[in-house]
Amino acid sequence: MIKLRQVSFAAAFAAFALPAAAAPFECPARGGDLVMGISAQLPGIDPMFFPALITNQVARNMFEHLITRDENLNPVLDLAEAVEESPDKLSYTFKLRPGVKFHNGKTMTARDVAASFSRFKKLATNAALAPAEGWEAKDDLTFVVRLKAPAPMFLDGLSAVGALVVIMPEETPDLPNGERFRPVGTGPFEFVEWVPDSHVKLRRFAGYVANPKFEQRNGFSGRKVACVDTVTFKVVPEPAARIAGLERGDLDLVDDLPFKEAQVLKGNRNVALAPVKNWWNHHVQTNLQMAPTNNIAFRRAVQAALDMREIMEFSTDGAYSIHPGWLFPGQEYYTDIGKELYNQKNAARARQLLQEAGYRGEEVIIATNTTYPSHHAAAQVMAEQMKAVGINVKLSVTDWAAQLR
Repeated sequence: MIKLRQVSFAAAFAAFALPAAAAPFECPARGGDLVMGISAQLPGIDPMFFPALITNQVARNMFEHLITRDENLNPVLDLAEAVEESPDKLSYTFKLRPGVKFHNGKTMTARDVAASFSRFKKLATNAALAPAEGWEAKDDLTFVVRLKAPAPMFLDGLSAVGALVVIMPEETPDLPNGERFRPVGTGPFEFVEWVPDSHVKLRRFAGYVANPKFEQRNGFSGRKVACVDTVTFKVVPEPAARIAGLERGDLDLVDDLPFKEAQVLKGNRNVALAPVKNWWNHHVQTNLQMAPTNNIAFRRAVQAALDMREIMEFSTDGAYSIHPGWLFPGQEYYTDIGKELYNQKNAARARQLLQEAGYRGEEVIIATNTTYPSHHAAAQVMAEQMKAVGINVKLSVTDWAAQLR
């Protein structure tokens, strides 16, 4: 996939970049409204309740974390200025940065952090990414997390892109997207409005103070500086419309374009093409509670039947690679363990496993969406491959927001 960026706005967002430079980052210019064309409608604006990539993309400009990730996906302190693991590895003590302000003018304390952890545990579908037995505010700037058992990956989980234990004021209501919910964070941009199916608008938070430990951006951490007055995330689902918006100057930035379609912009001097090799991955989330997918032999049968290259050839325009890991090759935690079970393309083995599972033709529903055409295409090919080995498959097609719900 291709991510596009207009050259003059290269540093327009909250600039997330490298520590240790000659001088602190300063905006080359200030002011104006940056308009970004996004490819999907937001299912909601509460990142704790809606883990969708598009919600995350917008929310990261408003909210911050105790700990986040740098350019190399290593955990980096953000709202915390120090963290200490207990000798028994059953607790972590975070010292918070003093003087951090919320968008409503309130100074952040450990009570807000504790309330945010409680809210995340109650609302998030992926709360297991930050496993903990309990937490407490020891004083205004000291927050302690207690674990049931040692968890060597605790800080990695807490800083994961999908964890989203964002820090909100303690008075934030539990109900997401209700009349009383208004996004209030500590990030460099604050919320202005959300019009579903249309746009989300943010403005520079005048009270934001960048992390003093950094001079440049570093992944999602570092010295974050808002160079523009406002940012408008405009929903433009059609790739052709996003291309036209860039060519007309209606859009300054778009988040995703098919590789081949983006080539028409190569001759446009006002647009910079930025190839992103590992933009996303296609994966299947299985319902482990409902038959027949609660049967491991059935799941292994599906795994044996799939031809991954055929799926990706049909669902992309050739800009893909296949590999057995959840993370991408070259990343620190990448592994190819289990590669012998990946991309088997073995129909005979699939049918044998279906017999072992006692499969009797029960309907299997594959939920997909039309918001992302590659999702829909991949699901279509997967369904046909499963039908070819005798599985009764039905496609359920909605939009992305409905699918997440």
